[in-house]
Amino acid sequence: MENPYAPPKKIDDAVLPEHVANDLVGLRREGNFVVCADNAEWPDRCAVCNQAVSGRKMTRKLFWHPGWIYLLFLVSWILYLIVALIVRKKGTIHISVCERHRKRRVMGILIASIGSLMCLLLAIIGALMTDSGSPVSGAIVLIGILGIVTCLITGALMIRVVTPIKIADNTLWIKAGNAFTDSI
Repeated sequence: MENPYAPPKKIDDAVLPEHVANDLVGLRREGNFVVCADNAEWPDRCAVCNQAVSGRKMTRKLFWHPGWIYLLFLVSWILYLIVALIVRKKGTIHISVCERHRKRRVMGILIASIGSLMCLLLAIIGALMTDSGSPVSGAIVLIGILGIVTCLITGALMIRVVTPIKIADNTLWIKAGNAFTDSI
């Protein structure tokens, strides 16, 4: 009779197809997250949609700190910044991204940079119009400031490919695309 409390047997690489065994070296799944070692090289599949990718890899330096540190922001943003820089953990991964998600990332960078500069210019023009006594100058300044914030948030959301959930002891827990995570 087999012991039901025995630890699971290691799956021999010979049992897995060769491309899967070579592809997933150092990666494992825990719930909805991908777990890997620091400086891990991910397989040649898009980290978002799991499409096969051949070509260059992106090196991502990831930073993480415990969530309770955000409470310090309520006290002082400078205190939050100092403590976050002291206690943060960092890790590096090498991932692949398909052409569609690479273009989306580039578009996010353009929106964040050029869009923010255009809105800053609009806010400056609105501020200069206050000297001439224009009644719409305050609205133009407000639209410019809101545009800067919108462009930065939109760009940041489009740029992000993977998100660190936790980093500890040279191990990274990462939120990647659902299709990629489901394949592990």
